[in-house]
Order: sequence, then structure tokens, then C-alpha cells
Amino acid sequence: MRKTVDSSKHIVLLVDGHSSRDGLEWISACERMKIVVVRVPANTTQILQPCDQLVNRTFQRTVRRTRDDLLSMSHLSWAN
Repeated sequence: MRKTVDSSKHIVLLVDGHSSRDGLEWISACERMKIVVVRVPANTTQILQPCDQLVNRTFQRTVRRTRDDLLSMSHLSWAN
């Protein structure tokens, strides 16, 4: 990111509190590059994780559309 954004500009990185984000190496790297890290709790509502709203909504629509397409092309019932 720093290659494309001038160092005088602030960068904010929003991440959830998933265990894969544990460790200090990546946080130290962000500090060196003047990137502000904001950690929000994992498995929270869309109020605390506003960036997930579009991703989750798009995913749910795709799953439903795929399900409907598969059901319309086959002999499967909704119960299956």
C-alpha cells in the first residue's frame, strides 16, 4: 500500500480479532510504515464490522442464486 500512497497520507487498516491476526511482526511492520491498525472483535455484528456488510450480502445473494439455479435445473427438492 505504501508504494502507491504517499507517506504523508494516513492509512488505516481495519482487521477483525481473528487468531490469525495474532503476533507482533505484522503490527511492527505497520508501525514502521505509519499504518494505523484498528482491530475489531471477531464474530461481531455488522455494527462493529461495517466492512463485512457488502461482502456478506454479496456472498449470501450468490449462494441463494446458485441454489435456485441448481434447483431449477434438477429434480432435487428444496428439502435436499
